[in-house]
Amino acid sequence: MKFDIAEKPLTVLGTYRTVCDALESEAGYFVTTAVSELQISTEGIVGDRHFGNTRLVRGRGKQLYEPNDYVIAHAGDRWPGIVIRNNRQWSAISQEELDGIAQKLDLERTLTPELVGANFLLSGNPHLSQLPGLTYLVFSPRKDFFAGGRAEDSTLVVYGQAAPCTTAGQALVAPYGSSSLENRFPKAAYNHRGLVGWIESPVGRVNIIKPGDCVWVLTPNGVD
Repeated sequence: MKFDIAEKPLTVLGTYRTVCDALESEAGYFVTTAVSELQISTEGIVGDRHFGNTRLVRGRGKQLYEPNDYVIAHAGDRWPGIVIRNNRQWSAISQEELDGIAQKLDLERTLTPELVGANFLLSGNPHLSQLPGLTYLVFSPRKDFFAGGRAEDSTLVVYGQAAPCTTAGQALVAPYGSSSLENRFPKAAYNHRGLVGWIESPVGRVNIIKPGDCVWVLTPNGVD
């Protein structure tokens, strides 16, 4: 893979890990909570609900994976899903994007990364969500220049944009006291909902990412 390297890095403003209680599980959405640092490995973010090399796909994978005759053959029972490779180990959004969503929703208070379920809050790119798939985000405590092969750096690969949906919008209803936010959120967050992806790291290595680190953006420009 060949890359174009951005001249200036982004900045990590916050790190977050999933909180998942019974209420959130029943509602279908999840939120995150701020932590001082995140442990990163090839399996994902340690302690997060998306940790692991595989994941169970149900609703959003039905179009691709559910057999055409499943409902008929199983008398209308719910499709149990299928286990696939986990390309969704982390999520990130920029402060600029959050501010834009909040403005479109006419929120009186700041929209927090916890409510949209983000693991990383970054600054420096108001169009972070539009980075192409296979962009490499190299998180580093070194802010002076980019260099490959540093053991303390963590490489996160972009899979694609996070899809805004009414399920995610449900998380905003109670904090802001407005039931209309559930249906207004998808339009307000369109193309600015953040990114998801997987972690590419030497097997067995566990790194640390924390607020204040920088993020070097390496955009793919071809495959060798």
